[in-house]
Amino acid sequence: MKYTIAALALLATTPVFAQDRMSALDCEQSWAGVLGSTGLPMGQLQVDVDPSGWCVIQDGTANFYNGTRVRIDSLMWRASEVDRFIEDGLPPRSIEIVGDGIGVLPQTGDAVYDYLFSLQTEESNLGFGLTVRWDGVQNALMVDESYVVFDDTNRIDITARIDGVDLTDSATIQTSLGTMGLRNLSVKTTFDGWFEQYVALPVGAGLLTDTTAPEDQVAALQQQAIDFSTSLPTDILPTVAQDALAGFITELPRPRGTLQLQLNADPVINAARALPMVSASDSVDAAQRFAEFMDGVRLLITWSPTRE
Repeated sequence: MKYTIAALALLATTPVFAQDRMSALDCEQSWAGVLGSTGLPMGQLQVDVDPSGWCVIQDGTANFYNGTRVRIDSLMWRASEVDRFIEDGLPPRSIEIVGDGIGVLPQTGDAVYDYLFSLQTEESNLGFGLTVRWDGVQNALMVDESYVVFDDTNRIDITARIDGVDLTDSATIQTSLGTMGLRNLSVKTTFDGWFEQYVALPVGAGLLTDTTAPEDQVAALQQQAIDFSTSLPTDILPTVAQDALAGFITELPRPRGTLQLQLNADPVINAARALPMVSASDSVDAAQRFAEFMDGVRLLITWSPTRE
């Protein structure tokens, strides 16, 4: 358990300010810590350090237990105060991670089918970046940059601020888990096919049945979502944002355009605010609990379609 929280921070955090130069030993030990805490079968990847002080994995391939092959053209990271992670299992104060050419291809174990699938299925070629730093004065975790690039016209960008985070030591981290909460969130997403390729299948499999035509079920779900969004108070979701969200929902499951969302919460959104919703006894109670959960939250949404 020593590395668990730190490994998550290493995998899901990053910074661009005053990063330390990583040594070859830093790279080897930080990668070993991630593998030891997550159990990922990626130990076959070779870790090096480049002249600029970045840890680098290049042209690597890892085979997962569930029959999936992951290709990595390039994975780079560096951190400030990485000794916190290596020696004590604590998150570094900041970390940058950049990945490029990340491909995933299922493997059946049959050489013929694997070959044919490789011809039929285009391997994904994802890129991503993450820049996160801990502000110990404000006790806040700043996601300065986070992005996923599917291709030239499909991209997700996210920034965020999480308050109440104290990463000083293991005790303060445990205490923070009950108090930390989301203060600000900004999301900008450009849709040009990534929703259908990566999201439609798992979401549709969970929501749709074979009782009626899928198109009719989708239309009904769209209307339910629009009705719910328009039922929110305008001090939470202004009318112009409700209209934008409705326009986006109408475009599903083949949206083409740019969706932007800005969330501000005062007080912050944390576990204490969410727990009452879990214990709601009926739909009326659930609606009341949701209203309490959204108290102090303001959402701004814009939708800019790229087709008529």
